[in-house]
Amino acid sequence: MNRVVLFWLAFILTRPFGATFGDFLIKPHDKGGLGLQNGTQIASGILLAVLIVCIVIEYAKPKSLIRSTDTAAA
Repeated sequence: MNRVVLFWLAFILTRPFGATFGDFLIKPHDKGGLGLQNGTQIASGILLAVLIVCIVIEYAKPKSLIRSTDTAAA
């Protein structure tokens, strides 16, 4: 996963998806939600865990050797 994809994944999880997921957790049962008292804290914790897992996976992968592009003039 490259850094651009990781950025957009983090953005999507923390902005539109995070807001929708948080609303779903705290809405009452009669309005289609789960009715949790501390839904926003739970949603924040779950999304934080997902982001941490993505970052750990990214940095745990073996990195290929990066070629040096030395363009120093002699």
